[in-house]
Amino acid sequence: MKTTHWMMYTLLGATLALTACVEDDKDLSQPQESKKTTDLIIPDDADWTTTRSVNLSITSPVATRVAIYTDESCTDASLLTELPVSEVAKNIRLDVAKADRALYVQYATSKGKEMMNIPLNTASTRAETLVKLPENVSGFDTNGGEGAYRHQWYPAKGETATLMMEDNWPEMGDYDFNDFVIWYHTQATFFDGYNTEDKDKYEADGIEFEITFRAMGGYLPYRLGLQLDQTSAKYIDEVVEINGNDLVKMELQNPGKDAPAIFIFTGTDQLRKQNNGGTFYNTEADHQIAANDLVTIKYRLKINCFNSLERAKALGAAATSENQNFFLQKERNGGREIHLRGYEPTAYYSDSYAGEAGNNMRSDIKYCSTDNFVWGIKVPVKLAHPREKKDIMEVYGKFRSWITNPNLSPDSPDFNENWFKYLDSSQAIK
Repeated sequence: MKTTHWMMYTLLGATLALTACVEDDKDLSQPQESKKTTDLIIPDDADWTTTRSVNLSITSPVATRVAIYTDESCTDASLLTELPVSEVAKNIRLDVAKADRALYVQYATSKGKEMMNIPLNTASTRAETLVKLPENVSGFDTNGGEGAYRHQWYPAKGETATLMMEDNWPEMGDYDFNDFVIWYHTQATFFDGYNTEDKDKYEADGIEFEITFRAMGGYLPYRLGLQLDQTSAKYIDEVVEINGNDLVKMELQNPGKDAPAIFIFTGTDQLRKQNNGGTFYNTEADHQIAANDLVTIKYRLKINCFNSLERAKALGAAATSENQNFFLQKERNGGREIHLRGYEPTAYYSDSYAGEAGNNMRSDIKYCSTDNFVWGIKVPVKLAHPREKKDIMEVYGKFRSWITNPNLSPDSPDFNENWFKYLDSSQAIK
C-alpha cells in the first residue's frame, strides 16, 4: 500500500511539474507587450501629427458675419474663426484636430442664430469645401468697424495647444517628452473691409503668440525657436511685447530679410534655474512649480496688409499651425536644431543638418529616424506632461494604439486620434 501511495504521489508531482513547465513555456512563447516607446514598431504611415488643415470657400447671398466651430455646442472652446462673408467667395484655411469630423458654421437670421453642419474628409486635402449660406441669412455691415475684421485662433478661441520635445537628437530619447514643454495660443486679426484708402484701418492686422513655459527636463542647453515657414521677415513691421517677463523675450533674428521669419525665445537658461529646488524645471513631482509661478509671455507681430495681397497672404500663412515651425536650438544661431517631423531646419543650421543626422535619419523626411521615431509633437489641447523618466505610454493609455495603429476607423472601439484625453494623472505634471 505504501508503495502504491508513493507511486501515486510521484506521478502527481511529475504531472504538476510538467504542467508548470508547459505553462511557463506558454507564457514565454507569447509576445511581450512593449513597455517603452523605443521598443515599438511604428508603421511608415504614422506621421505623428494630431491636426490637419481644411480649406473652405464661403459665399453668402448678402454681406454678413459667420462664426465657425468644431463642436455643435458652438462655445469658445471650439471657435476657430469669425469673419465677414459676401457673395464673393471667401477662401480660408483652418486647422482642426484629426478627430474632428465636422465644422459648424453659425450665422444670423431674422429668427435668431442658425447653424450649418459641414462634414469633413478624414484626411488632409488641398481641395476646397464649398459653403453656401442659405437665403434666410440676415445682413450685417461688414465694410467698417468690428464687422469688417476677421479673427482666427489656434487651436480655438478658448483652447490652448501643447508642444512637447525630446532633446537628444539624433540619438533616441527616453520619450517622457518633457525636455521642453510649452502651452501656446495664437490669434490672428485681419481687416477684411472694403475701405482700401485708410491705412489706419489695417493697424490691427497681425498675429499674437501667447506662450507658457511648462517644463524643461533636459540637461542640454537648448532654447525655444520659431520659424514662420511661409511668412517673410520683411513683412513684419514690429514685434510688440504685450505681456512681458524680465527673463524670457521673443526676439526676431532676421528683421527686414526676404526669408522666413525666425524668432528665438531668449532667457530660458535663467528660467531653468527657477526649479523650486529640483534638478529640472517642473518635471519632478516633489518640485512641481505652481501654475501662477510659471512664466507666460505674449507678443504681437504687426503685419499691416494695406493695399498688399502679399502681406495678407503672409499673415494668413502665419496663422496656420502647419506653418509654425517650432524648434529647439543650442544657445547660439548656427548651433544644433531639433525640429518636428518633416520640418526643415532654419538657414542657420541647414548646412549642418546632414552631417549631424548621419545615417540615423530618413533621407526623404527631416527629423524622422529610419524607424519612424521623432523628437517632438504638437497637440491641439492643453496637455499635462509626463513626470521625469515616465514614458509617455505610462501617462497616456492610448498613445501606443495611436502611434502603432494610425488608421483606425472612428467607429472602432479602439479609435485613438484623441489619445490625449486618456490621462493617468498620477504620472503627470498638470
